[in-house]
Amino acid sequence: MKVEGKEIVIRSAPGKVALKLIIEPPNRIVVERLDMRTRSAFLRLRKGSLEVGRVEADAEYSVGLERFECDGADVGVKVDSVGVQEPILKAVRMVGGKGLTLEGTGISLGTGTSRMTILGLSIEHATKRYTKRMVFPLQEDLQGYSEILPPRI
Repeated sequence: MKVEGKEIVIRSAPGKVALKLIIEPPNRIVVERLDMRTRSAFLRLRKGSLEVGRVEADAEYSVGLERFECDGADVGVKVDSVGVQEPILKAVRMVGGKGLTLEGTGISLGTGTSRMTILGLSIEHATKRYTKRMVFPLQEDLQGYSEILPPRI
């Protein structure tokens, strides 16, 4: 851990920042970077984009959110690595009061929220053969695009 001026940086390994906080007195703390993993679940925050996902032996699923805000949620971020043993992305579902769910992956956001704002959404499914990414800007219209990228597992 290193504290310098208004910055607090925690590293998980040399050169790998796990958490970076900026203190803005009198009552604000900005999480500038976050990279957490427990079992098969991960949570990453980089420059206003939140990425939540699961890593398995032969696949990785994630949802990326730009400017994610959620008021009064019962659960803000949930990654179920027990109830969903072998994740297979089946559908994306957004329902008022129930949040956003990547069905079949165990990933859900904003469960029980009274209000949720997402300005950009990306969904990624990576395997040993390919990486498929679907991107939805959600700012002017709901049109997005998908792309097939090289494998990254």
